[in-house]
Amino acid sequence: MAKLKPKPAHLKPKSEIDKDIKYYRTGLGKHTLLSQVIGKEETKSIWFSFEQMQELWEEILFQTINNKKNVSGTRVYLTSYRAGSRFEKQMGVVFVLTENIGTDESPKHKDFFIEEQSGFENRPDPTNEDGKPLVILGLDHGTPCPPDCSGDQDPEWP
Repeated sequence: MAKLKPKPAHLKPKSEIDKDIKYYRTGLGKHTLLSQVIGKEETKSIWFSFEQMQELWEEILFQTINNKKNVSGTRVYLTSYRAGSRFEKQMGVVFVLTENIGTDESPKHKDFFIEEQSGFENRPDPTNEDGKPLVILGLDHGTPCPPDCSGDQDPEWP
């Protein structure tokens, strides 16, 4: 018989997530207030592909192995899309890697940026399927809802 993988220790159950989302969107009124301030519906969720999450994980491993970083996690910053972008004024998120510069008993999670790490300038630029270079914009390529709330991207929470 195959060994069963334990349940995740740090994930909230759906029942708790449901309460938090409803509180943000209706109870607290924050979503409504932010939508009024920006003059259109504010971001309700942001979808990231498995490929994007895998790329983040692979970068964590790369920094740990090749740059000897004591990668401790990822800090998620709330951001706003700037004027002229497709999602202008809406909330976004950016993932920034952190390293522990403290001790195991007293950790200090300091942000670090991959473009500032040793050897970054020598790493090849990413390319698309045609071999054409892609523009590196950071780990913020999620798809906000709205406008893209298609399919199961944003469950039917109020």
